[in-house]
Amino acid sequence: MAKLAEALNVDLLLLQLTGKMSPGAVQRMQHHCDACSDPKRCSHLIDHEGGKMAEPPEFCPNRKIFLALQNDGQKHEIWRLYHSRKQ
Repeated sequence: MAKLAEALNVDLLLLQLTGKMSPGAVQRMQHHCDACSDPKRCSHLIDHEGGKMAEPPEFCPNRKIFLALQNDGQKHEIWRLYHSRKQ
């Protein structure tokens, strides 16, 4: 997940330090990443793009969350996405 976050220019640590994202939210994202059906494909795509990506892969279980984080790290949107996934 760290490799994808870096490729997307999403600083998860900074988001946590600024209160825009909780450590628990990052842990849940990691859980989703660990459960991904194709982590090798993700890594290959990142490498193929030279380590930079405009958006997460379509199959990424954290796609909506990463897109929200890329969109100024909107705390409200991130919160809404996590609560909708729990249901």
